[in-house]
Amino acid sequence: MQAALFRSFIAISAIASLVACAGGHGARQATPSYQPRVAPDAAKNPQLPGDIQDCQKRISEESTKELGAQQHMVLMRGCLIQRGHIMLN
Repeated sequence: MQAALFRSFIAISAIASLVACAGGHGARQATPSYQPRVAPDAAKNPQLPGDIQDCQKRISEESTKELGAQQHMVLMRGCLIQRGHIMLN
């Protein structure tokens, strides 16, 4: 009886692991885009919208593989910081 329960537990664990791995794969396929939490204020920083577009173009040209959303955000944040924008967490 205990052997049957153990085998069932192993089978269910393996299926759960496969489902979890397959579920995470779909999230990486989404096309990342930078959406600021606060709309850019053109009066305070007129260069930000243009810099966002330039950084997106630069990242798409430099990356040879498809990036995950988090990797894209890190590269976008780094690019904007290099251009003199302050990025708060």
